[in-house]
Amino acid sequence: MAGTSPDYDNVRMGGPDGIRIPQEQGKCCFVVTKSNNILAGVTSILTAAGAIPMVSGTYMISGAAAIAMTLATPTTPDEDGIVLKLIAGTAHAHTITTAANKIVPSLDKVTFAAVGDYVILQSSGGLWFNLGIGGPTPAALSAV
Repeated sequence: MAGTSPDYDNVRMGGPDGIRIPQEQGKCCFVVTKSNNILAGVTSILTAAGAIPMVSGTYMISGAAAIAMTLATPTTPDEDGIVLKLIAGTAHAHTITTAANKIVPSLDKVTFAAVGDYVILQSSGGLWFNLGIGGPTPAALSAV
């Protein structure tokens, strides 16, 4: 039986709007894999004590010992909307400290314990808002 060029068989993948398979090519198989690369999407790896950049991104805190980091108070409106995802890359008690009561509600310290612990903070109105926290432990927010 001849069809129009190219000659298709009657196999459709993924429903009526899916892929049509030409007879010349035969059937195929698609392989989809999930990336487990922990560094995928990391903006920077912080390995020494100091200030966290006031630039949106994903930052991994990684060192041979616990690292004490500081996070500045965002200025408003210039620094409103900064989103920081901070991830522990090593299993040490890394800390991030802000000025008093700058992490809503009235907190100023983040402590990590396990690899993969994280916190997501967004700046608005001179404060840091917690958009998410998690990880194996997960990271802890507290007041100094």
